Amino acid sequence: NGTGLTVNLYSQYIAQFGTPSVASSGAPAALPTYGATDLYYYVTYADPTVFDNLSIDANGLMTYDIIGQPADYNSLINVVFVVK
Repeated sequence: NGTGLTVNLYSQYIAQFGTPSVASSGAPAALPTYGATDLYYYVTYADPTVFDNLSIDANGLMTYDIIGQPADYNSLINVVFVVK
């Protein structure tokens, strides 16, 4: 548990899209990516028994509190990136 925790969603996006684990034959090594301020960031779901006080700034820095331990490994937070 903790308050004021942060994760840089943009950095996570670049890490995952910039270096995918596998690509089809002939595909480029990386997916096209956008700049941090070229995206909107959304949380479409966060387990309300685990997460509280969620906010995201225009650069993709998400701040949140963890208010409880997950009941199992299925506690989720869904993040969506939308091109402006």
